[in-house]
Order: sequence, then C-alpha cells, then structure tokens
Amino acid sequence: MDFIYELIFLGLTDTTQNSKVPRPIRIVAAILVSIIFIISIITLGIYVVVAVDQGILKRLISAFLLLVIAGYYIYLLKAITKTNKKYLNKNND
Repeated sequence: MDFIYELIFLGLTDTTQNSKVPRPIRIVAAILVSIIFIISIITLGIYVVVAVDQGILKRLISAFLLLVIAGYYIYLLKAITKTNKKYLNKNND
C-alpha cells in the first residue's frame, strides 16, 4: 500500500513541476498535493499540541516531522510558482 501511495504522490509532485503537462492538469495536481500536505501538517500540529498523554519524545519527533513537512511544502510551492512563471513568460514571447 505504501508503494502505491508513494507512486501516486511522486507522480503528482512531478506533474506540478513539469511545464510540458497542460495547465489544468498541473492545477488539479497542485490542489491534490496541497490538500495532502495541509492535512498532514494540521494532523501533526494537533498531535504535538493536544496529545498531552503522549510522551515528550513522541511529541518532539512529531514536531520535527512537522517542520520537515512544512519546509518541503514551502519548497514545493516555490518550485510550482517558478514553473508557472517560466510557462507564462514563454507564452508571452
């Protein structure tokens, strides 16, 4: 199951950064990737803040994963906007 998830997720992230893919498909892929990232960030944030009965080590590990996922999401958003700017500049020429 993890293999299928990784295959789909990697395909979506590659689709959002590929300028040869039609724009509507890139937009849908970006929305799906954003939904996945936002759900994971919110879930880990709630786990870190609200899960009082969990040990401090599990909460620190979750906080670290939260920072890593949020950082990668920001990186991915920058790559998507860079791809869109290249696409728009190519069409204006």
